[in-house]
Amino acid sequence: MDALSIIYSGESEATLWIEGSTLMLNIEEESSFDLDDTSLGDLSGDLNLIGGVTATLIADSTTPASELNEISRVYPADIKSSPYFIGYGNYSNPKKISEVSHLSADEIRNSWLDEADALIESLTGLIFRERAVTEQSIDIRERDLFSSTNYGDYLFGANGLYLRRYAPIISVDALEINGTSITPESVSIDYDRLILSSSSEVSSWEIGKSKAKVSLTYGYATGTREAVLASEFATLYSLN
Repeated sequence: MDALSIIYSGESEATLWIEGSTLMLNIEEESSFDLDDTSLGDLSGDLNLIGGVTATLIADSTTPASELNEISRVYPADIKSSPYFIGYGNYSNPKKISEVSHLSADEIRNSWLDEADALIESLTGLIFRERAVTEQSIDIRERDLFSSTNYGDYLFGANGLYLRRYAPIISVDALEINGTSITPESVSIDYDRLILSSSSEVSSWEIGKSKAKVSLTYGYATGTREAVLASEFATLYSLN
């Protein structure tokens, strides 16, 4: 996905790369920009303060700059000849593709990365990067309910709910059932399931549309085996 475009209109050579949490801009001398705790809007503003540089925001200004795709220092992006579109949030990145193919970053299109991500997600139905949802209304359907005796004395009550679209669930920040707030610590997480325990304010999930609201984090965190495999697949698919 495109985050912002950047171009240099001066006389000097101008290249850009991103490694770790730092964006480097080399125009006569190197300038560094810390991407941690910075939004794309703030980064765009900082880049525009450099003489001859024009940075145009494409993604939402509040998007964390730390989500920008890495770009190899050895195969940087040339921002003098034409605008370079910096991407963000992909499973692979121009750095990985460059290191295999020896292409410079400006020869790699973000659309390749987006296509690879879409294919992986459609084939697996999974997300290979941490994501968060806030106050998401969920449908409580009978086919998603089950009873578990492992987390309390529930022989007949439906205290478990499958949330397959959010697999794997990492954490629950807030939960409300029929207007009653549930203490997140009382809810057990089992991959794609939320299980109410005996200490939860509500003992079971009631069938009905949008009677529950949840804020949670889900997906495979960067560095996990699943995320690494997805990144490798996306890189190879983009190369092909």
